Amino acid sequence: MGLDLNGKELGRGLRQRSDKKYVARVLLKTGKRSEKAFSRLVDAKRWLNEQKYLNEHGKLLFGQTMTLDAWYDYWIKNIKEPTVRITTLKGYKQRYRANIQPVMGEMLLADIKPLHCQEVLNRMGCSQGTQEMTRVTMQQIFNSAVDNDLLERSPVTRTVKARKTEKKERRVFTAEEQRLFTEYVSTHDHKYARAYLFVLETGLRVGELKGLMWSDLTETKLTVNRNMVYVDKELKDVINPPKTEAGHRVVPLTMKAREIIKDCKHQPIVGQYVFTNKKGENLSKADLNDCLATICRRLGIEHITIHGLRHSFATRCIERGMQPKTLQKILGHSSLSITMDLYVHVTDETLEKEMLKMELNA
Repeated sequence: MGLDLNGKELGRGLRQRSDKKYVARVLLKTGKRSEKAFSRLVDAKRWLNEQKYLNEHGKLLFGQTMTLDAWYDYWIKNIKEPTVRITTLKGYKQRYRANIQPVMGEMLLADIKPLHCQEVLNRMGCSQGTQEMTRVTMQQIFNSAVDNDLLERSPVTRTVKARKTEKKERRVFTAEEQRLFTEYVSTHDHKYARAYLFVLETGLRVGELKGLMWSDLTETKLTVNRNMVYVDKELKDVINPPKTEAGHRVVPLTMKAREIIKDCKHQPIVGQYVFTNKKGENLSKADLNDCLATICRRLGIEHITIHGLRHSFATRCIERGMQPKTLQKILGHSSLSITMDLYVHVTDETLEKEMLKMELNA
């Protein structure tokens, strides 16, 4: 049994060095010892358990005879499935099946080169951001293979890069469009009027809106504690905590937001969640977006998504003089650059007003 620096037993195959790092060691079937040092005990234990499993399933020890598909199946089930969120797992699976597997799924691990990884990205006709997520997935798959001694080095090198694509400006309402939209959904008693208007007053993400419970509300504020995400037909919606520490936040309620909440209490069915459909069921992001598209067509304005309403909220806040750091906290961003680069937009209407100030001061 190995010991830590305080003399506490860590278990077979584990010990702590004088530099405070934890060392995991396993004896392989080949007679050789495999050893690795970690800053955290939990990482050392995880690596040790993976090595023991691989050692017992000897065929996995040879990257020369193992395909990427075979390694991916093991990686996703035994390494990722127990440690990441269902939604994160879904993302890995989608990117592998759609982009990575068609190019090199049947190839041997040892035969995969940087050029094959680059080909995966080159074939993708999508945004640079989506390519980057696929690159990260490949990186994790191959780094894990290196950690488990199946490869000497990862083929996802610095030369493997996502292609630059034209950055598409995110769609937000102008102030006039927002006025027209708000008036329409309010006067026509639209089934999702409360949900749409609440996002325009609070900037909540759609998952945060879906997961908002009555217990999260007081008369003057709401607390963001969870994120409700649709996974698939079998699992449907799952509840996750916010991804980052900044995601856990308190959002003050405007007078309009308070009125919306009061109105929600008069829905035909009132359950534990504040915003539901008329049957009392969880909101569907797809339905919210489809209805938004229909409303925009009727108003003769460019289509916007439910996430675009969050962008519109952020843009109105800046136009009305809110401090960027304050907006960052309300939106739940971990950095100010995310708030300003992604969620705040300068509309043509605002540009004209700002230029007019130059004329008035001349």
